[in-house]
Amino acid sequence: MTNCASARVTIMNQTLILVLGTIAWTFAAVDAAVHLVDGDMLVPAGMAAILVAWVAIRRQWLRTQLGAPIRIEAETR
Repeated sequence: MTNCASARVTIMNQTLILVLGTIAWTFAAVDAAVHLVDGDMLVPAGMAAILVAWVAIRRQWLRTQLGAPIRIEAETR
């Protein structure tokens, strides 16, 4: 049985997500490179700071949602 919240979720193709993410990150890298070539260090530094903050906030959110620490390495038995 599905509830109202899960009925509204649209499943997106994983390949499409990967392709769109790759395109977005490519444009971000090109934008940062253009600013660096022009001698502007502020914009790429700001982009890096935002990325670090996003990763930290997302890791904390995942910890609270999953209730366990996030392990990067593979667990062996």
